[in-house]
Amino acid sequence: MKKRAFELSIGFIVMLILTIIVFSFGIKFVYDLVNRSTSVVEEFDEQTKKEIENMLYQGNIVAIPINQKEAGVKDSAVFGLGILNQLGKETDFKVYIRFATAVTANEEELLDIDVTEWTFEEYAVQTIKDNEHKIIPLAFEVPGGTSRGTYVFNVNVCYDDEDDGNNNQEIIDNKCSSLYPDLYDYTHQVTIVVK
Repeated sequence: MKKRAFELSIGFIVMLILTIIVFSFGIKFVYDLVNRSTSVVEEFDEQTKKEIENMLYQGNIVAIPINQKEAGVKDSAVFGLGILNQLGKETDFKVYIRFATAVTANEEELLDIDVTEWTFEEYAVQTIKDNEHKIIPLAFEVPGGTSRGTYVFNVNVCYDDEDDGNNNQEIIDNKCSSLYPDLYDYTHQVTIVVK
């Protein structure tokens, strides 16, 4: 009978060790995920913030000072986007990213790619007081298996001017959404050259 109790103890110890190993891998995965997202934000430097603020002070209501970056496969590229609220009241803005065009190094034109493999299709709502601005990092990561070439994305800053949908062209053109149907400024573009 003592031998049987000893066997249960060893089985329990083996399960406990396996549980600790699986738990450790889970913690490492979460740590790596948080560490990676922190490093993406750190790539958004003070110089870019100053360039955005200068463009906004010069009269631009939407500013992306550096709109082209090089990145390797599985590398990230962060663009700085500035929004200056000139609408006369506190307003909610939403940023939408859409695929524009791509040409591979072999001169092959790509007609469509899944934006969600690169970045968010839409960013969180940004509430900005009148005559104030916000700077938002737009983070992209080149997916594995991406061909070398030039990839262009449209950046649309949208809001709701509360005109009961009199201007639905932006929704029809897939620039904005039904909740934020009005395009603020014009469609901006960012380019990632995959090396």
